[in-house]
Amino acid sequence: MCNVGMKRENSVRANWKDPEVFRRFIELCLIEARPNNYSGNSLKKECWERIRSTLKAENKGDFTQRQLKNEWDYLKQKYIIWARLIGNTGNTHYDPVTNTINWTSKQWKST
Repeated sequence: MCNVGMKRENSVRANWKDPEVFRRFIELCLIEARPNNYSGNSLKKECWERIRSTLKAENKGDFTQRQLKNEWDYLKQKYIIWARLIGNTGNTHYDPVTNTINWTSKQWKST
């Protein structure tokens, strides 16, 4: 039987909705994000292992390296999009209270 596209039995979807888990993940990534800890555009395997073992030891979740890296990549893409939006004009119209960018319809269409 072919396993392509099938989930592993022990595979559990990562849940990043818990703000405490998410906050701790970001803190640990910031600790590991030093120049010598990169392999290409991502952290080295040993960095992910330290993050994984710390989260597990603190009862924040038992994530795989792949789940951690996927969340890292997802957040990086969100940041790139946000940075492009903010940098699109000299006058950003960013409202930190509502966490939104207040542009006209014309500005959104030109983006």
